[in-house]
Amino acid sequence: MSANYIPKSFIESLVAAINIVDLIGSRVELKKAGKDYKGLCPFHNEKTPSFIVSETKGFYHCFGCGAHGTPISFLMEHDNLDFVTAIKFLAQKVGMEVPLNDNANLKKENEQTALLEEITKIYESQLNQSLEAKHYLTKRGINEKSIKKFRIGYSPDSWNFLSSPKLLKLFSEKKLEDAGLIVKNEKGNIYDRFRGRIIFPIKSSSNKIIAFGGRNIDKELPKYINSPETITFNKSDCLYGLSETYEARNKNATMFLCEGYLDVISLAQSGIMPSVATLGTALTESHIKHIIQRTPKVVFCFDGDEAGKKASLRTIDIVLGFAGGLTEFSFLFLPKGQDPDSIVQAKGKDHFLELSKKSIPLSELMIKIACPEMKNNNAESKSKSISVALTYIQKMRNELYKDAFITDLADHLKIDKDLVINASKGSSKTFKAMPDNGQSKPSENLFIREAISILVQFPKLANKEIPLDALSKIQAPGASLFVMVLRYIRTADSDITTSMIIEHFRDDDLGKHISKLISDYVFDDDLIAEKILEDIIKKLSFHGSRSSLAESLTKKFKKL
Repeated sequence: MSANYIPKSFIESLVAAINIVDLIGSRVELKKAGKDYKGLCPFHNEKTPSFIVSETKGFYHCFGCGAHGTPISFLMEHDNLDFVTAIKFLAQKVGMEVPLNDNANLKKENEQTALLEEITKIYESQLNQSLEAKHYLTKRGINEKSIKKFRIGYSPDSWNFLSSPKLLKLFSEKKLEDAGLIVKNEKGNIYDRFRGRIIFPIKSSSNKIIAFGGRNIDKELPKYINSPETITFNKSDCLYGLSETYEARNKNATMFLCEGYLDVISLAQSGIMPSVATLGTALTESHIKHIIQRTPKVVFCFDGDEAGKKASLRTIDIVLGFAGGLTEFSFLFLPKGQDPDSIVQAKGKDHFLELSKKSIPLSELMIKIACPEMKNNNAESKSKSISVALTYIQKMRNELYKDAFITDLADHLKIDKDLVINASKGSSKTFKAMPDNGQSKPSENLFIREAISILVQFPKLANKEIPLDALSKIQAPGASLFVMVLRYIRTADSDITTSMIIEHFRDDDLGKHISKLISDYVFDDDLIAEKILEDIIKKLSFHGSRSSLAESLTKKFKKL
């Protein structure tokens, strides 16, 4: 749920009133460590504490798995609460009343999830009345226990089952349309989206039904359709089966990421859990964040054909930024034409688990791709392999992982490691989702990222003399965000904390990167941070002044 549904001023006041140490300390054993508190991370298994909670910043960060955020984020991830439920919990804890009555969007969300729950019950009852649908599930090897666990249903093969006069008396046409259950054509006629399909309810991590997936039981195409994105459903942030197959107490289990609903259900039915699937969309960073906080290893299951290989390449690009943490990424290429469902149904759990032992670790797969079997082990082949590998190296955020990969690559190619290191030095980090227009320098990008992080962690430094005019002229990604944060802190009515800033910018296209920036640049000492910020401001101001001078000179030359 979005922060826009509740006034930002209330959210900021709420996180300011929460003692994050008390909140997290009630769930995690914390011990004083200097100014902060330290404990074993609740989001991954570790023996040495790397989980830090800062009372002054209202922020937590794990140096092991990268988990980080505010009191609200912690409840959402640890307790599996949605955004509004987390806010309600915190508000009750400190005796504050959430101003929800004037919020039309929040009311719509609550109404929609209630509607989807009722529709699910209807679809479940229709399954029991359809011999054809029951026969299909039996033929696919899905038993009654799984049907109940995943709340599988059936939508009758009718254009107007949900939109019939009888049901429209219970559910308004507008609400059914908003939930993506019925469609209105150009002529204004309405019809059911799901017709003659097995229905798979899609749940949020907090176990609320937020959408549906439908699978046909004949040869009509498309084979699968999903609900469109709605006020409750964002497919780029949702994994099917997560709430049904993941148990927080079993954090050592390998997670299997599949392509379809029946893959997840068949694996879970055979006792292979957690197992999840994306919902008709490519893997996203949001999906990976859900995964790495819940498992020490994830196996991506792909068909062994060309489509599967292409899908694995897209997956590599997404997971590289998270490689080197405490979650291992591995790739399983199944026999052509087979999937986890068909394998488990035909040969059982043990056979699938035996196959999974052949999964290829991320680093090995990248070397296989970059260095295919070369007929000629010559300079051209090695140079080409390095060029391909560099596209991967540039996306690695973890320096230890990067160094280990370069070592493995050099050993494989039988070349000096320093040659790869020197080749990789030309790459630089970029501020993702903040496009560079080509006018900025890599050093400016890094300076600005670090400056934003310092400013958010130590808001009082915003009172220092910072030349906004010069900084505003810098074309580097992130410069505008730095100015936005600075102005927000300076105009705030009260003392601002790190968590208040994060929550204020939670839904902003640029501001959503703030939390990640803080985890990239963690500072404990305010004096050191102040000195670094002063140095960065001097350098950035110099660049900004030069940009301004160049701009004025260009205008003068144009007049000549």
